[in-house]
Amino acid sequence: MRQLALLLGFLSSSAMAQQAGTVGGRMVEPEGQALPEPKAANVRVPGVILEPRAVKPDAASLARLEVPQGFNVGMFAQGLGNARLLAVADDGTVYLTRRAEGDVVMLRDTDGDGRAEM
Repeated sequence: MRQLALLLGFLSSSAMAQQAGTVGGRMVEPEGQALPEPKAANVRVPGVILEPRAVKPDAASLARLEVPQGFNVGMFAQGLGNARLLAVADDGTVYLTRRAEGDVVMLRDTDGDGRAEM
């Protein structure tokens, strides 16, 4: 009985050692899929860095913008620094984040003229 228990123990440990990707407890790779060096690849990934140029927000630059029929573009606020992200609330309040200042600015058009009250 003791020999049977040892044999079963040996068989179960051998079966556990032969998992997917291993043979006899050592790692193997399918033929033709090994790279010449670990972490080496024969592909080139090009990169692009976009550095936009600054455009002064004036009447001339606004006039060059093309928008769909029925839409218009106007200056809502200016002189706010380096605006990063915008979010518009359901009530029309515009929230603007500024990276350099590390803050959030709340902009509202309370008189309905299309410009934020500063």
